[in-house]
Amino acid sequence: MSHKTNKNYITMNNAFLSIVLTAISISTNSYAEDDRDKRFPVDSTYESNIQSSRLVGTLTNLHNIIGRCEINPSPNPTVLEKNYTLEDLKYKKIFGQGLLSDFEKDSDMLGITMVDNDIVVRQKFFKERKLTDVMPSFSMSKSLVSLLIGAAYDDGSIESLDDKAGKYSDNLKDTPYGDVKIVNLLRMSSGVPFSEDYSANSDIAQFSFGSIGSNSNVVDSIKKFNRVSKNEGMSFNYASIETAVLAELLRGKVGNLCEYFEKKIWQPIGASSKAYWAVDSNGKVAGHAFFMSQQDDFVKIGIMLANNGFVNNKQVISKEYLDLATLVSKQPEGFQVGKVNRISGYGFQMWLSPTPGIYSMWGVRGQRMYIDTNSKRVMLINSAWQNHIDQIGTYKIDQIFISFVKTE
Repeated sequence: MSHKTNKNYITMNNAFLSIVLTAISISTNSYAEDDRDKRFPVDSTYESNIQSSRLVGTLTNLHNIIGRCEINPSPNPTVLEKNYTLEDLKYKKIFGQGLLSDFEKDSDMLGITMVDNDIVVRQKFFKERKLTDVMPSFSMSKSLVSLLIGAAYDDGSIESLDDKAGKYSDNLKDTPYGDVKIVNLLRMSSGVPFSEDYSANSDIAQFSFGSIGSNSNVVDSIKKFNRVSKNEGMSFNYASIETAVLAELLRGKVGNLCEYFEKKIWQPIGASSKAYWAVDSNGKVAGHAFFMSQQDDFVKIGIMLANNGFVNNKQVISKEYLDLATLVSKQPEGFQVGKVNRISGYGFQMWLSPTPGIYSMWGVRGQRMYIDTNSKRVMLINSAWQNHIDQIGTYKIDQIFISFVKTE
């Protein structure tokens, strides 16, 4: 089983969110010169905060642009059953009701897949995207790192979630994160100050610049944030660096994360195509962003989760871990709905609903996957929003899934 790391690294001013990713060196021959590519061109310089006619093409070609590993599909892939019975859906707007079909047309959506009890009941693609396009995930990647922690916990590689991160990686021992419990990193509550407001002066700018792209080193980037932890485990503070710390402690115990993800998750769910994950110059997955795959395979992760970790006659992730990760009742006071934000709580790199069994993965520019273990329904949306955050768009997506769950 071979794993390749793309060595054609790029220069990035910032590899994440609103910081500009610039000076990407790729050959114009890397992309087929078909009509679609002319209408949705791929920018050799991806700038993440501009109003760009090249955004759609670029987001669905990130795997050709940034340094990444390859994650091989299953030798026995699962073929999703598809029966498109959900023709449309009404959902609650701030004022009145809306139609899913109207939202799809007006929201810069790239694709949507909706699943009811393992059957795809609605699937559409937009902006001339298609089933075989590789979609971005941005921070939905964080939830995948949590699943890897769960896999390592299940197989005994991680002995206890109360262990400190430095126990598993010598690279973390001389950092403040090395003394933080794994469970508190999972909840983004290390207590180590870190700013992620997406401004040019935000800590995320410096961290992303150093952890993905040419001449990058994710371990060195972690070590630069040598700050004192205060009130560990007490409150939520969104910090991408803490996902990278989780990735590093995993690496210290299980080795190459792309190989581990392939073995523990991608192949067991029956993935039928390659996935990709951004790496630093040493081939190490940073983890906090830039997992990339086709929708049909990413949604298989959601199907597995909707079935409490069980798929293809195998328990992929234990229900014990998933309950700890995704039930708001399992989280301390500082992670409840209203403490994290007005609509969500936070678990182990997952956004939690006040309704037990419903949770979601979030990524900027309109990347979302919702899971409901009660109705066994899943909704995956990939988008190319011009803005990183759209509160009204987020509200509408939430309401669409709520309506989907309630639909007979």
